[in-house]
Amino acid sequence: MKELESLEKEFCTIQNNQKDKHDELLNDSQGKISECKYSDRILINFYPFESEIYGLKKGKELKEINKTKKSLRKNYFDSNGRLIMVEGILADERVTSRDFYYYREGFLERVSFQKIGSFKIKSLARYYNSQEGCKLVNKAVMGESYWDFNLSNNQLISILVNERQSVNDDFQEREVVFCYNEKNELDVIINKYKNGSSQVIYDGNK
Repeated sequence: MKELESLEKEFCTIQNNQKDKHDELLNDSQGKISECKYSDRILINFYPFESEIYGLKKGKELKEINKTKKSLRKNYFDSNGRLIMVEGILADERVTSRDFYYYREGFLERVSFQKIGSFKIKSLARYYNSQEGCKLVNKAVMGESYWDFNLSNNQLISILVNERQSVNDDFQEREVVFCYNEKNELDVIINKYKNGSSQVIYDGNK
């Protein structure tokens, strides 16, 4: 898949010079910041139902910062209201991670760093939304994947996910199925595997 191959090359380029690349992206983002909002969890999904796919409720903006919370997120926006950077922080404002967002021609890109002594590349992801369809490609330190989104009348029905832990492994396939209630609100998300087993990963009723 050409999108994944391109992503792998860019990931390796960043990984070979990750400190300088992190500092470059940080400087670039800091020069564009127009607004900052705190949140308890993911405030804006990178792709449809990102939070819910990982079993999480969507995050909420925090008007007052609770210093007793173990971790928060600082969301930075440019003058056009676009999310450009997210910092994972502890209650004392120490930064533990940074995600940088770029609005490329044809796709949205997220470059994620984790602080392990210094900031190190964690993952690189690109989300494509075009007339040909929606897809996501992701490359992380451990593993890579590509996702094909199936929509009907602008409603997400399922995602076909192919993923592997390393380049030496074969891709494994699973289907993520979205179920809605009579009000067309998201109700349940189910992982369905090739061996016939399934797992509920999100239940909006809980």
